[in-house]
Amino acid sequence: MASTLKINNLDTASGTTITIPTGKTLVGTSDASIQSPGNVIGYTQSAYTATTVYSSSSEQTMDAPLNGTFSYTTKRASSLLRIHCHFAPMRHYTTWEVHAIRMFYSTNGSGGSYTKFYLGSQAHYTNDYNVSANNVDCISHITAGAAGTTYNIKLTVQGHTNGNSFAPNQYNLGNGSAGAGNPQTDANSFISCMEIAQ
Repeated sequence: MASTLKINNLDTASGTTITIPTGKTLVGTSDASIQSPGNVIGYTQSAYTATTVYSSSSEQTMDAPLNGTFSYTTKRASSLLRIHCHFAPMRHYTTWEVHAIRMFYSTNGSGGSYTKFYLGSQAHYTNDYNVSANNVDCISHITAGAAGTTYNIKLTVQGHTNGNSFAPNQYNLGNGSAGAGNPQTDANSFISCMEIAQ
């Protein structure tokens, strides 16, 4: 039979840490509890610093950690995972650029089978290389399964048929030479996962 323990104050005999054993989860039942619906119960992020230019019209998996090596393990069942991938800066070429960006998750490790949960696009036109950069944000949600499930996330990019390039973590400095735009590197991109109790 379950028992209820009511206390007015919780403190430690020494130190400043109250430890919850591995495998145990603190779950509250009131609106003030730390795991009430709508509260953030977990967060992780990773920088994306690669400067690979993706110029193929075929779908390509991006560099680490966007290749499925970024992961998050849920703290609670049926929570909401908010995935945010931010590309800044993004270098553009003269003419139109259009790219499809997809996000996938796997619960079978980074080499497992993947399910698509986001499809977006990035489009831009410039008639001059004397352009700094744009930012591109990809944001979507996954309804999690059981607590303790690890979600691996990967992103792919696909250009339109003339192969104009998706160039994250770069910007143009001045006009530069034809076809180049004097590219500079400034890596401020990231991917993050926020877990929200439901």
